[in-house]
Amino acid sequence: KGIVLDIGCGSGLSTTMIINEREELPSFAIGCDISQDMLIEARSNMNNLYLDYILADISQPLPFRNNSFDTIISVSALHYLSTTESQHCFFRSVQKVLCSDGNNAAFQFFPESELYALELNRTAKESGYVNSRLMLDQSLRTGSYRWYLQLSSYSGSSMSFCKLYGIPQTSCYLYRDTTGNGDHHQWVLEEHARTARKLLRKYKHGKHLIESNMLELVMELEMVLGCKNKNIPSLEQLKGPLWHKLDTVFHS
Repeated sequence: KGIVLDIGCGSGLSTTMIINEREELPSFAIGCDISQDMLIEARSNMNNLYLDYILADISQPLPFRNNSFDTIISVSALHYLSTTESQHCFFRSVQKVLCSDGNNAAFQFFPESELYALELNRTAKESGYVNSRLMLDQSLRTGSYRWYLQLSSYSGSSMSFCKLYGIPQTSCYLYRDTTGNGDHHQWVLEEHARTARKLLRKYKHGKHLIESNMLELVMELEMVLGCKNKNIPSLEQLKGPLWHKLDTVFHS
């Protein structure tokens, strides 16, 4: 319901689908794309008064007033944002044109690497979307991967969380009491290391099995520990010489 923006709409396939799927609701959809040829094709197929298309470069500020849209989507476009600067510009523009109480922005894209997907999500967080989430869908029929980025409510400030427990970082026992002694401290340390190893093994044998809220964490574990396409560190290594690296992932 409301006004929907389709970023990188191409020939208007997804934009038209928005209107056709929601005929019972008062919706208006606007598609934008950098290709004039694509927009000409999209306009040639227009058969709805609640639909329009404009020319726009998504690496530049979006040409709309603040708080213009209730929902923003994008299909197969974000991977063209090739620089960190263009990504920051994009997310800042989304924040301005999406209604202040909006919580509806989702993008599907095909990154050239997992690292790009991770960096894109990190840029979204740096731009203010501190609760943004990466999701990965694997077609069991073709084996292909489709990446999604969901933006959650914009916030000008961020709160650090322990990514293992999903609680504020300052509430994590291990973070609060890194100098503590006793069995409990040792148990919590081992729990962090054990979970990290379990996630890495699960990710290595079937990426589509990883829960969406853990996807960013496991990708960062691979990158920081340097174990992508290599043997997964042992539990003793994660509790010992690699712990400082593990700690930066869980509590950064």
